[in-house]
Amino acid sequence: MSRITNPSYVTRIMKERGFSTKKRFGQNFLIDQNIVDRIIQSADLTADEWAVEIGPGLGALTVHLAGQAAHVLAM
Repeated sequence: MSRITNPSYVTRIMKERGFSTKKRFGQNFLIDQNIVDRIIQSADLTADEWAVEIGPGLGALTVHLAGQAAHVLAM
């Protein structure tokens, strides 16, 4: 399991860095490595493609996109 998909790691890292969630923003964090793997597999990226991620959060998906695509734009 990647640390960034470990709920206790996510909680700890957010506290250490002073991040807090806001219910009104409907924030959710990707903490299931199986889902990350399925998304990456479904994206079927090649090494010369761009990936655009909206709302990357702490980067649970971003780090895997970066390993597959030539460029990742996360905003």
